[in-house]
Amino acid sequence: MKKLFLYILFLLILSVFASGETCKSTPVSYYGFCDPVGDLKIYDSSGNLLQSQPYSETSGCTSHIYRAVISGGPGCSIDEGSTIVFKISGKTAGAVAWHALSSSVQLNITTTGRTFVFVAEPKENIIVEDEEGVDVTKYGSGGGGSSSGGQKTVSVKQSVNGTDVEIIKFNTSIDENRVIDFRLDQNGVFVNLGATNFSEILIPAFKKSGALYVCAASENINCTNRIVIELGQTINGLHLESRYREIGGASYYVLQGLTFGSVEEVDKPAWLTPLMLAAAAIILTIVLLIKYTKKK
Repeated sequence: MKKLFLYILFLLILSVFASGETCKSTPVSYYGFCDPVGDLKIYDSSGNLLQSQPYSETSGCTSHIYRAVISGGPGCSIDEGSTIVFKISGKTAGAVAWHALSSSVQLNITTTGRTFVFVAEPKENIIVEDEEGVDVTKYGSGGGGSSSGGQKTVSVKQSVNGTDVEIIKFNTSIDENRVIDFRLDQNGVFVNLGATNFSEILIPAFKKSGALYVCAASENINCTNRIVIELGQTINGLHLESRYREIGGASYYVLQGLTFGSVEEVDKPAWLTPLMLAAAAIILTIVLLIKYTKKK
């Protein structure tokens, strides 16, 4: 009996050494567009669960963006060339071969076939149309759709008391998976186009003040580094065309170079700065004093 026990123990020790190397893991980060929003789970090619991210504000496919880190390497369940499978809410959304040298991988995953998604706030009264007037918000709140690709002029409208008021218009290519984010409120327009081939934003010139407030890389139009850019100016890589663009009887500012930030039309003509107003007040006071002195 004792000999049998020693023999089994010897076989167990041999099996440990024969099982191969100890796992030497290397982390690889995956990120990108995802659709629809929901729980994210990642499996190996045999169906073993590697990672689970329940849907929330910070995990899973949230706001059509995801991030995940999968570790692997020699002696691990995931090794060089192993296939990892991404599922959103139980449906296969994409797969990729794991490579240790790819420390950061952009991988777009989707179960819907949509090539772009509009995330707009408020959701209930936003209309997003292409240049043919096709409503690309047809997939529900927040919008989304697919296209044959190429450059598109997209118009974002807000329904106010039954009237569609155009808030912003831009040209972009929608032949790649991406998220286009708008937030509209009384403080202006926040835009995140997420486009590498971005061309321009057209902003309605309701007041024709000749200038825009711009907070680049900020969701707050009252940011500390807010700039005023006037027609024809180029500031910090942003360019505002020297003339309004007339489209369908309406006037637009044409702003180039902004893919992420907040924009609002200046309330009054840009030349009415505090310094200019003070100078005008001084001149007016002098004129009135001269007239008053002459009368005496």
